[in-house]
Amino acid sequence: RGQHRDLVQAVRRAVRGGVTRGLKSIGPRALRHHSAHATAVAIDRSIATRTEFLNVRVETGGEFSAGQTVVDHIGVEHLAPNVHVVLDASRDAFLAMLQATHRD
Repeated sequence: RGQHRDLVQAVRRAVRGGVTRGLKSIGPRALRHHSAHATAVAIDRSIATRTEFLNVRVETGGEFSAGQTVVDHIGVEHLAPNVHVVLDASRDAFLAMLQATHRD
């Protein structure tokens, strides 16, 4: 865990206030802080339980969608996959990591 201290600190900062409030009443809405999940998977890939290699782009020209991430789940654009997308993650593993950061 020591080698990942900076990333663990990033998870702690990312979830402070958001997910940690939800820990008291763990419900589906308590774990929707995607930056924290991405950081957790960067630390420990086993947290991701289902991934797909998909084409992902950032919309730059849309009037109402500029800056949004566009994921082609069904290959409509016929573009080569470029990102491993996490579609499901272990809630228990994520919570264990989160709780461990608050024990340090």
